[in-house]
Amino acid sequence: MSKEDVIKVMVVAPNKARPTLLEIKNELNEMQKIVGGYIERVIYEGFDLFCNEEGKLEGLPLNRPLYDSDGKMVEIIAGQFFISAADSEGNQRSLTDEEIEKATNLFTFTHTSLHRFVNDLQAMGIQVELG
Repeated sequence: MSKEDVIKVMVVAPNKARPTLLEIKNELNEMQKIVGGYIERVIYEGFDLFCNEEGKLEGLPLNRPLYDSDGKMVEIIAGQFFISAADSEGNQRSLTDEEIEKATNLFTFTHTSLHRFVNDLQAMGIQVELG
């Protein structure tokens, strides 16, 4: 399978309730532009999440929580990130329509999921102000 030149990804911004579909060049510098620095790949729920590897150190806004299979928060992504998928050779590829729907459902903040995230942050001693 050859590497796709342009791929469909979902971009998740910290100040937006829903991810946004975007087509990007399948190149490292394009990926770094989205996250605002060096990229780190996190595998979650069958997706490749690409975030700024120094997002927390740089004080980027907390964005989305990641939960384990028991519902315990195990990570928080700081700053803008994007969701992609890999082909059998490890190259990034476009998300399928089904993956776009799954990613949208997984990373859209609802009232309930936002409330849960805020409670988890407060339990960790992190001050949260909702605007």
